[in-house]
Amino acid sequence: MCSTQQALLLFLIGSTSLSEICAGAPWVTQRTEISIFEHENYRGRALSISLGSQCLNFRDSFRNAISSVRLHSECVQLCRQDNCNQCTEIWESYSDLSDIYFNDQIRSIKECDESWDYRIGPYQVSDSVTVGQIDETSIYQ
Repeated sequence: MCSTQQALLLFLIGSTSLSEICAGAPWVTQRTEISIFEHENYRGRALSISLGSQCLNFRDSFRNAISSVRLHSECVQLCRQDNCNQCTEIWESYSDLSDIYFNDQIRSIKECDESWDYRIGPYQVSDSVTVGQIDETSIYQ
């Protein structure tokens, strides 16, 4: 859908491609956006991050100190190890990362890969273990 400003721009420049103006240029890529918080319920020190395909390793203040995340994009990988190893995809915000057993355990982060197959939602901890039936050994393997 076009905004009023975009429609006015279309009228002024006489473009015949309304869909290109409204959807954005094809060469412009959307960045993955996330805000991280030191405490649950989006409290404490906060940092908003624009992620690319490269892994971001946390150093010092946020390393193993993230308790909630507000997702502004479709998908992000939260990782327990440096260099984006032992990752879990999230597709929504979490006011308490304890809900998915990631509280104060994030060392690195990156946007989701297209090849990643499973999703972590509010009731699922991995591709085979649900929150009501947690076997902690399977979470850390």
